[in-house]
Amino acid sequence: MATYLKKGDVVICVDDSGYLDGRLRRGSEYTILSEPSIPEYEEGLVGVRWDNGKIGRNCQSRFTSPINRTQPQDKVAGINPKDAIGVKKPSLRFVPMAPVYMMGQAMADGGVKYGPFNWREQPVNASVYYDAALRHMTQWYLGNDRASDSNVHHLAHAMACMAILLDAESQNSLNDDRPKIGTPLDDFIAANTAH
Repeated sequence: MATYLKKGDVVICVDDSGYLDGRLRRGSEYTILSEPSIPEYEEGLVGVRWDNGKIGRNCQSRFTSPINRTQPQDKVAGINPKDAIGVKKPSLRFVPMAPVYMMGQAMADGGVKYGPFNWREQPVNASVYYDAALRHMTQWYLGNDRASDSNVHHLAHAMACMAILLDAESQNSLNDDRPKIGTPLDDFIAANTAH
């Protein structure tokens, strides 16, 4: 039964070809960049437009549909109606879970000390959690991995501070006491970056 190829399909070379000055190699994969000169084949030769515009032969199809190797995380929506909607919603599949669990330890420690989700009960000051996150980051940077009072990783505590700020902001329970908006530092940083 004949197989039909099209532009975008990936093929694999089945022998060392003399075409293209021997640059087609057995086992190497090539993408068809234009409509094949021999679109139909059966255990035979396939014309492949290589990147220099020449035609190479002795390539046999390995795949029957285009493959995008540069963005493997992109999925084509399936036929299920849920897929078409679900792929457009926020996703957690790119979030590593170990840090999330470690942040959960920090949140649990804070829940015991101050009450779980206390920032939703009473507004919290942005500056308090900014300072706390910086203290934890500084402790970690100076070589102290875990907080002495909780034995939880300092970076997890810093993540918890950021999560509380974001959640309080989304719940309208954040007292935004940041200083007055100043001039962005982009120009200063660019002017003082070594070249």
